[in-house]
Amino acid sequence: MSCQGSPAPPRRIALTVYFHTGYRSARDVTKHGVAAVVVLGLVAFVAYDMRHAALAYLDRVVVLNLPRGAQCEFRLRLAAYPSHSEQFGPWHLTDHVELANGLAEASAHDAYAIRNRAQ
Repeated sequence: MSCQGSPAPPRRIALTVYFHTGYRSARDVTKHGVAAVVVLGLVAFVAYDMRHAALAYLDRVVVLNLPRGAQCEFRLRLAAYPSHSEQFGPWHLTDHVELANGLAEASAHDAYAIRNRAQ
């Protein structure tokens, strides 16, 4: 129940209009409820998929697992639509190094580099 002077929440208004505009059988209510759940699921999936697609498009990352537990993370600096090249591009230093003990040392960034054959 809403207090005197405060507006009812939109959800309550929508349900009130839905139930008072005409007779709804239990089958109708169930059918519309299932349809609403499916629509909300599809909207959630599209939002989730678009977020991951945008992140993959904007931030291409390669993680190399090295012996003794170290990991190197490289952000690939590629064009929007990269193409194959016969020659290797310039060397790029690692963007993040995590050693086996969980620490990251500044000097470790200079120890690893990567290059690719994409333009």
